[in-house]
Amino acid sequence: MLNELITYIQTNPVWSLAVTVLVSLTIWLYKEFKVMIDRNHSNKVEGIQKKLYVYGHLEVVKVIHHPHDSLALNELMNRMGEASSYFSKDIRRISRDFYKSFDPELLPTLLEFINVELERLHQEQLGLNKYDTPTDLENYIDKLTQPLKPIGFIFLIVLVIVFYFMNFFQLSTGWERVSLTAFTLGIVLSGMVFYVLFSLWIRKDLPALGTYRWMLNGTIMLSPFLAFVQGNLSVAVLLIQLIAFVLFIRSSGPKDNLLLY
Repeated sequence: MLNELITYIQTNPVWSLAVTVLVSLTIWLYKEFKVMIDRNHSNKVEGIQKKLYVYGHLEVVKVIHHPHDSLALNELMNRMGEASSYFSKDIRRISRDFYKSFDPELLPTLLEFINVELERLHQEQLGLNKYDTPTDLENYIDKLTQPLKPIGFIFLIVLVIVFYFMNFFQLSTGWERVSLTAFTLGIVLSGMVFYVLFSLWIRKDLPALGTYRWMLNGTIMLSPFLAFVQGNLSVAVLLIQLIAFVLFIRSSGPKDNLLLY
């Protein structure tokens, strides 16, 4: 069967050209996405290293043990000012309170939050190190296939668009074209949500969403099946998806909003 397919492609110049273009495009996209992913990874590693350096040189402990040492206090305040852009929200809030009151009693709390942030950064650094030096077959395969995920998504979107235009001009009534458009948009929205969730799950970065938001995601992803069974429901299904999408955005905090990933 495979030999017959290869022979058919070789004897048909149109198919040969199409396969050549497709393979060349895939290789080019793979290289481009690989460069983008590596650059993004390097930026993350550099950012974590910078934060670790900043937190490690604040010398909060020194001021805690010598609260009346004005030189140590001034040095701490200068370093906090220089490092403020790297602080988490909680550390920035405590630092602001410390600047206002100059109360040394706030420093143990600040130190506790810094230790928590350091632990989080170390764990994140360990996760990123698996990309640089894969220690098992699973991590190695994941590193090789990461550029293929956006490529597959792009090809899927292209297939949906081709399907749309191939069918759009064959329909005779305006309502049928509206239904087809709504159905296509619903498929794209469903695919986007599925792609984001699946990517986060593969990277083990999927946040805890809760039952309500999982139901909204399920509604967005599965609703197009109703339109597939009954084409007249396409517009209604798209509206349901959009409502579920808006409700999901409104129910998500900044850290849980999947649009930020």
